Amino acid sequence: MAVLVWLTTTYLLSREPEKIDSIAVLPLITTNTDQNVQVISDGITDSLIDSLSKLPNLRVMSRSSVFHYKGREIDSQAVGRELKVKAVLTGRLVQERDTLVLNTELVNVADDRHLWGEEYERKVSDVLSLQQELARTISAKLIPTLSGGAKEKIAKQRTTNSEAYQFYVRGRTYQDALGGESLKRAVESFQLAVSKDPGYASAYAGMADAYGLLAFFDYLPTNETLRKAEEAANKAIRLDDTNAEAHASLGLVSLFDWKWQVAERELRRAIELNPNLAIAHGYYGMYLSSQGRLDEGLAEDKLELGLDPISQIANANLCGMYYSAREYDQSIQQCLKELQMYPDDPISHYNLASDYEQKKLYEQALEQYQQGVTLQGEAGSAAASGRAYAAKGWKGVLEKDIEVCRQRGTNDYDPFEVAVDYARLGEKDTAFFWLEKAYDGHRIPFFIKTQPQLDKIRSDARYADLLRRMGLPQ
Repeated sequence: MAVLVWLTTTYLLSREPEKIDSIAVLPLITTNTDQNVQVISDGITDSLIDSLSKLPNLRVMSRSSVFHYKGREIDSQAVGRELKVKAVLTGRLVQERDTLVLNTELVNVADDRHLWGEEYERKVSDVLSLQQELARTISAKLIPTLSGGAKEKIAKQRTTNSEAYQFYVRGRTYQDALGGESLKRAVESFQLAVSKDPGYASAYAGMADAYGLLAFFDYLPTNETLRKAEEAANKAIRLDDTNAEAHASLGLVSLFDWKWQVAERELRRAIELNPNLAIAHGYYGMYLSSQGRLDEGLAEDKLELGLDPISQIANANLCGMYYSAREYDQSIQQCLKELQMYPDDPISHYNLASDYEQKKLYEQALEQYQQGVTLQGEAGSAAASGRAYAAKGWKGVLEKDIEVCRQRGTNDYDPFEVAVDYARLGEKDTAFFWLEKAYDGHRIPFFIKTQPQLDKIRSDARYADLLRRMGLPQ
């Protein structure tokens, strides 16, 4: 018996501890309803995610996925399993007058074992230096052999102005919501941040990202908004060339501008600087799709989703990539999965409609199309599409969409959408007429090369000539 105990003890002591190669930093718990305390709490979480993302060989869950759990009663071990990470960092923040008390704990997800914990008591005015101390301490626990240069990079302070920092955190919070009004408020918050600290590169990067999303979702006029995104991204890069978010935003703008080499360079640079930046993988997947490199694009979108599994954008991106790859059943499965999390997302309903159309399941396609249109506040158009389908089948739906598009004002109508509808109807000459209008207005999206809805005109020489003029591979 003694021998058995000795062997067991020797084994346990000699066994190397399991390497932590993935982590989720959960939002700090705070019972204080004061908005300023909430901002400080979110800022500490955001800062830790940003700092730990720079560690080599460590997968860090993105902000949007972990903030999904904010304000909820959670089991850290269950959340860790859901996010597929090996460790979870939790914390509780209390403010007592001008003092912050922060309790933190690092837990092994596999066995709920306590790996590290600490209590910090600091003045509110010292919150930025507290963030640096946390980043250094936790990084050392995760990677004891971290080099001095890496430690300095991780603990780098983005701003010393507490007001600028608070506006920045508010901007990130608004940005998480993704709606048009919330993204506009995010821009305003980032603008206030740089008014307090004109050298705040991260705030300019946040502004570029918000403008880019406003253009991507057509919440504001695309060309004008993209120019603002480009200006903000370039400003951030001039201030700090190591800011991955700024390079990613500039890469997105370059995709819209058909500057393919610039897009590839900027997006690869963003991923090099921060391999944990989920949106950079998503944008790079878009670039790869634009070039017809769909297998590589799928791989990037899966990486994005692995880093940000609860993100609306990441889930929708993978759904769209499966569609471009003509893997319609997998696209349907992915879209349905996203709609379980975001039932009011019109984009996924449109994606599902496109999938069902390609499978010639037109009644299902109509249902999803009508849901998407209704969610965008156009119930009348949805009803009209139903009547058109009853009269002429799917052809009637496409003709009704063309009619609606052409009735819009000059600033709202989309010649590319009209061209796609005519291509789906098999009316080649009219489709190319509208494609030329879209080309002249620089309104052709970067995914034209892999768009299944253009398959009926793909063999036409005019299609190859259009790709050539856009600088895309034939």
